[in-house]
Amino acid sequence: EKQEFLVEKAKEGTNLILVGLLPRFNSDLGKCEVLANAINCKTQALGKIGTVITSKDKFPSYVFGSINTTARKSKKLATYTKKNIGLVINKFKGQIILLTFDISSQGNHMKVNFLHNILEDLGVKFPIQTSHPNVRVFLHKGEKGSMLYILNSMPSQIFRRSRVMPTKVVVQVDLKAFG
Repeated sequence: EKQEFLVEKAKEGTNLILVGLLPRFNSDLGKCEVLANAINCKTQALGKIGTVITSKDKFPSYVFGSINTTARKSKKLATYTKKNIGLVINKFKGQIILLTFDISSQGNHMKVNFLHNILEDLGVKFPIQTSHPNVRVFLHKGEKGSMLYILNSMPSQIFRRSRVMPTKVVVQVDLKAFG
């Protein structure tokens, strides 16, 4: 069963980020709340667009649902209308992060920072960063050299004449991390 697999991974020390409502059924559509029971959490559907509030920022997002918990070793990450929608559970060797809202950045820098901070807290390293949420940077390392690609992922405008304002972007690359 997939729910038991996730619980075992957390017990072994794997950090998990779960997005959405907790499952209430198994793959055969039989009632199964193994994951919810293991982390002492229940989720309830909301289906609203609203403002997510974190300890540092606020940003708009689609909220799938709220989280109710009796877990003692948990920390609140985010709320929506005073309802818990983001939680870190430290019950096992690995941390479980449960987010019941849409985590796609949609060009919102505050949302990108929120996700970046969660990943940093889990020990994920970021050797390449940009100051703009719509700019992506990739480094291709070859035998004789490397190539840095910078892509503007902003949605293209309709084909019309318009005055395009230049965007200043800061790119930070940890070259030591790439050898």
